[in-house]
Amino acid sequence: LVGQHVDALKLREENRVLAKAKFGPDDRNILCIMQNLANNYEKTGRRHNALKLRDATFTRFPAQP
Repeated sequence: LVGQHVDALKLREENRVLAKAKFGPDDRNILCIMQNLANNYEKTGRRHNALKLRDATFTRFPAQP
């Protein structure tokens, strides 16, 4: 199972780069991509990376009323 998370992490990192290039860094789709990537960081023991990415996500995409 851990191997699958490592493989998924690589794919999600690639997806983030490609999506940012295509849609720009402030596109709403990036929010979902960044959260999925943060989840994978957490599952692979990279908690610091997960927290850093989540913080960046919430800073760039504040809650809507």
